Amino acid sequence: MTYITDVTQSQSTRETMGICQVLLEDAVIKPLDRKTEFVDFQTTPSFVYFFPSGVTPLDAIDEDDLQSLLDDLIRHGSDALLRMTLRKPPNLRSNDEIDFIYSELMHIKALAHLSTTIKRQLAGCILLESHNVGGTVLFNQGDEGTSWFIILKGSVNVVIYGKGIVCSLHEGDDFGKLALVNDAPRAASIILREPCHLLRVDKDDFNRILKDVEANTVRLKELGMDVLILEKIQQPFSKEQRGDKNAKSYRYSVMAGTAEKVLEYILDSRLDEANQHLQDTLLEDYLLTYIFFISTELLCQNLLMYYNSRARPSAGGEAAKNRMLLNRRHVVAFVMCWYEIDAEIMFQKAGVREFLKTLSDSVYADSSQYDLKTEVNTMESLTQACDGYYEEMAAAKLTVSSDSSKSEDLGRPIRPSDETIVKVFSGTVDPTYTAVRVSAETRAEVILKLATKKQPSSESGFVLVEIKSNGEYKLFKDEEMSVESNISVNGRLFCCTKDQLAHLNPLPEQQGPNEPSGKILETISSRELAYHSTMYDWYRHTDTQTGRQTDIVFDFTCSV
Repeated sequence: MTYITDVTQSQSTRETMGICQVLLEDAVIKPLDRKTEFVDFQTTPSFVYFFPSGVTPLDAIDEDDLQSLLDDLIRHGSDALLRMTLRKPPNLRSNDEIDFIYSELMHIKALAHLSTTIKRQLAGCILLESHNVGGTVLFNQGDEGTSWFIILKGSVNVVIYGKGIVCSLHEGDDFGKLALVNDAPRAASIILREPCHLLRVDKDDFNRILKDVEANTVRLKELGMDVLILEKIQQPFSKEQRGDKNAKSYRYSVMAGTAEKVLEYILDSRLDEANQHLQDTLLEDYLLTYIFFISTELLCQNLLMYYNSRARPSAGGEAAKNRMLLNRRHVVAFVMCWYEIDAEIMFQKAGVREFLKTLSDSVYADSSQYDLKTEVNTMESLTQACDGYYEEMAAAKLTVSSDSSKSEDLGRPIRPSDETIVKVFSGTVDPTYTAVRVSAETRAEVILKLATKKQPSSESGFVLVEIKSNGEYKLFKDEEMSVESNISVNGRLFCCTKDQLAHLNPLPEQQGPNEPSGKILETISSRELAYHSTMYDWYRHTDTQTGRQTDIVFDFTCSV
């Protein structure tokens, strides 16, 4: 261990053990007791190992080649350490080992849709199954399902009687789940294409942790890829539903999906009054966050495609006409909800004005064939509101381009009447701050007077100054306006006397986090991050509309 640590300059005992495990698996080092076959470096004291004949630790080697080899050892050491830890019986694993397994499970594709709680439970029971010979039959079609498998390394063929090889699975893919969920025989045979390392969850652990989750999960696939994953959620019957035999006691929640498929699902199922639920914020969440996943131009194109889509060929006559009517109503309802969330931001998006005109013309043309009187009035109101917004911008000599060829969304210009909350810190040893509500046209001298109302008077007078994170400062002149927008990203406003100015220091919060947040973020799933980000934006939006200020504090930080 000491020799390996010195040569590789590894940073921790865990890293050194991983490197030793790689050397053991590749037979670079061997146990002195040849009668016993050791598979884990951790199970035997280090002094029982030696370098076999032909391997000399002091052989001359080029320095660059040596460094490259050491880098490879360190890189593969983590994988080897995971294999070594997974071979340990679950009841003998320490908390640190479970945390290590959990951190590695976060990067496995087959587990990406599962919550962090379930992944942590899996870390305590998941096992490693290794096969060194390709062509090995893992199980046959018709066998009883006893385990769920995930490919950690290698690949397998899926074989069905009478069809032969139907597909191949590779690193990160899983198989064997269906037999456990349905308590049915294996639907296919699995044959290893090459030596493989497999993660295995046995039936009892699967039923305890995952069966209910998988049984309530619906996956929509296209070209072999998951494009929409839904989770069935039980809900109590409402008073109106209790006497209805056809009423459903559950609803579906979107766990993951492509932006286009989630949009299609919303239009299909979330815009009827019968399907709306007070706790379901999918539509609002989508409208607040879609810009991260799909451009506004593409969103508008998909809405028009859905509006003009025809019913399935199997649906004929009245059923087809009703389906097409619902498609048109749902698109208009979606656009109306978009408008209600934030009309100004919607109108500023590139191409939205042209999209509203096109949709309005289509609704008016279809009103002769379908009952769209309400939708015609809605679209007229929306187009008039959009035109009025552009007229207002023109009157204020503020240009907002609506060129649909531009893919980038347009930012909203700052108006003189826009109000904001400005925090002004005192220049004392323990700074406190005063929150002042001002408009963009408020002059710096007014902000200074409001901030110093509760401070004792000073003969030298007060100054308004920005302190940057690097300690530099910038004085504001009395006539300057829009002070808040002129502050740097990590700057803070202070009001102090000229004597105090030389002694001002950046606040601790301006220095950034004391510890890196990478480890914290690894324990948070992408679903949780998306949820917190959406809720944070929604609270900010709500507070802007109501004129209130709210400080949101989360239990994680993200350093860039």
